[in-house]
Amino acid sequence: MALDGDWMVSLTVSPGFYSAGSSPGMDGFNAPGLLLGTRKISPTFSLAVGLRFDAFSDNSVLPIAGFRWQPAPEWTVSVGAPRTEAVYKVREGIEVFGGGSFQGGGFAFDDPQLRSSGTISLRDTYVDYREIRVGGGLRWNLGKAVALELEGGWVVDRRVDYYERSLEVKTDGASFWHLGVTTRF
Repeated sequence: MALDGDWMVSLTVSPGFYSAGSSPGMDGFNAPGLLLGTRKISPTFSLAVGLRFDAFSDNSVLPIAGFRWQPAPEWTVSVGAPRTEAVYKVREGIEVFGGGSFQGGGFAFDDPQLRSSGTISLRDTYVDYREIRVGGGLRWNLGKAVALELEGGWVVDRRVDYYERSLEVKTDGASFWHLGVTTRF
């Protein structure tokens, strides 16, 4: 929502069942989201501040800050969380990009059969999942409101933190690929 020519506020909420284990239930319902305020400083530079919220996460509210800069008509640089990237417009409707991102969230977990080494039960608990990714890709605008995106790269850090049980699992790096269709309205 544009407040005036210089300010814009956006709210993204993703309600759903964020659970794993024996059966989905109301214990797995969550509505994580992002509230973001953006201030246009000049035609080529904007600052953004906001809050990420996730009731299932160990840190249920996190501050977010970043900026967007367009040093030339074909280049855009965005720095901040959850994504930092440089975008080059090859031609109208086609962009290539590269950068890094944070992925993750909180989930309800209830699996009576899964135990760590020792006596820690992972039944009826919450887990934080986090990935740090680097990579690049291509965006192809199929119209004013629809785009196709192909992205690939490497997960440099992946952690699963059962914070209520004081158990953190770190895995090795791995490749990732993403093919998606996005829309704006």
